Amino acid sequence: MSEYDSNDHGRCPECDGTDGNHYPGCLYEGTGGSGYRSPRGNNGMSTGGAIFIAVISFVLTAVVFMVLGVDVSNVPAIVIVIVYIIIVSVLTVIGSKR
Repeated sequence: MSEYDSNDHGRCPECDGTDGNHYPGCLYEGTGGSGYRSPRGNNGMSTGGAIFIAVISFVLTAVVFMVLGVDVSNVPAIVIVIVYIIIVSVLTVIGSKR
């Protein structure tokens, strides 16, 4: 069955767009129409960058508690996780700007 069969009007199998058109967010490129195309630029962060940020965030979390002189054994785990998430978020914003 062809992608341009008269019954399906070039319907996209992912987003159900017709006549080769796609809905926002659809990444399927097989119907070949002039509709919406998702941008595929190199705007994101690499996997290596994400792993680097995750590891550095663990180190920076430990440094923050060490500089503040906090005994980590008395700190609730949720507080440590929140500090880690904040550090990851800040480093991700900085990393994605590069």
